[in-house]
Amino acid sequence: MLRTNKYLLLLVLVCFIHKAHSQINSPFSRYGIGVDHASQNPRYLGIGGMSAAFSDQQALNTSNPASYGDLHTIGPAGGLATFDLGFDISSHNLKSLDPVGTYKSNNFRPSYFSMGLPIAKSGLGLVFGLKSLTDINYNIKEQDALPINGYPDSVRNYNTLYNGSGGLNQVFLGLGKRIGHLSVGVNLGYDFGKRSTSTQTAFDSSAALDPTEAATQGSIYNVRKALGGFVWEGGVQYEIPLSTKTDPETKIKTTSSLTIGATLSTSQKLTSKTNTTFFKYYASDPDNPIGQDTVQSTGEIKGKVTLPSSYKVGLMYNNYMENIDRWGVGAEYNSTSWTGYKEDGVAEQAYADSYMIRGGVYFRPNPLRGKSMFSRARYSAGFYTGKDKLVFDGKQYKIQAVTLGMDFMLRNYVRTSRQYSQINTALEFGRRGSDENNVSESFIKFSIGFSLSDFWFTKRRY
Repeated sequence: MLRTNKYLLLLVLVCFIHKAHSQINSPFSRYGIGVDHASQNPRYLGIGGMSAAFSDQQALNTSNPASYGDLHTIGPAGGLATFDLGFDISSHNLKSLDPVGTYKSNNFRPSYFSMGLPIAKSGLGLVFGLKSLTDINYNIKEQDALPINGYPDSVRNYNTLYNGSGGLNQVFLGLGKRIGHLSVGVNLGYDFGKRSTSTQTAFDSSAALDPTEAATQGSIYNVRKALGGFVWEGGVQYEIPLSTKTDPETKIKTTSSLTIGATLSTSQKLTSKTNTTFFKYYASDPDNPIGQDTVQSTGEIKGKVTLPSSYKVGLMYNNYMENIDRWGVGAEYNSTSWTGYKEDGVAEQAYADSYMIRGGVYFRPNPLRGKSMFSRARYSAGFYTGKDKLVFDGKQYKIQAVTLGMDFMLRNYVRTSRQYSQINTALEFGRRGSDENNVSESFIKFSIGFSLSDFWFTKRRY
């Protein structure tokens, strides 16, 4: 497994490096640090994105580090180590009311990779990895006109092109400890990334009244901001056993429990380094501008970016058959104080506090005696709805989606060891904004995760 993990790790790192070449064009990523990316295992995306009260050894729940306490050593066979890797493919359809138009784009991208290791028999687990937090990728063109001095009945048209790319990633290390029915954990991470923006204005040469202005004239304003800083997130889970039953004929034991979970991340600061350049240009070909006069160029300016505080709380009822999750239902509430987001002390005017309500169910048709892969598979369905962080024209964007999930076991389930690997998949159908917003977006996203597990730290006998 070690050799396999090395190749998978190399693949993920290459994909993260080339993430900026994605095809998605989202005007929503124009503000702040971009559009949030749910870097979760599809196991949780399929049930509405819930994670506060979830725990699964094979599908690592990096959204609540308290779940790491279940990565315990399993008897004399050693500990079950898990390598988790995820990707997603999405299709977006933007709709604009003024001006009227639509735009479609598709995107393939790495989402996360993580590895979980049990480091003590008493219920102490360690998880580390890399995940994507936000995306910035937009290309917006606007047309307008200015009056010409001395010619009251004439105007000169110009185009403004807004470009942006980048995003925020996180490398993290987390510990979780289970003490009886209580689990606590913490993730320590380093957020890093960049935001590169360009505003290019070009006047229409065909409207020039002065023959010397026959070439296109315009300006370009470039801003590049590099971000980096340490962050943390704490989590807690408490499991309440509810019932235990044993079938007198089959001797199969069925149990149920209610898990309460919560996470908290306080407001934290990243260091920023900003470089700006502003210059005028002329060109016979507007697509190949030639620098004419650098009006402004700054060196590296250091600053601070303040991230918002956030929390989530959730409940999850689970029913187990011989310690295998058979079915469950849950709900969750998330909240983020985006009004606290600031760059060098200045708040982002396009941001408002956001919240999300999530819910979902899952079940397995026959987890113990299913003869086919589909009868042993886990099926899930869920939803999420709430207010996005973006505000335009005094109206905050709404966001809602329905989700479906399916998880396949790659090996026959070994009841005594719980050793198996699985493929987790999720499908989301969602919408951001409505007809009351000038620009709205509908999207479909397919996520796939590979959870590969094997025994480590096994004592060998000779």
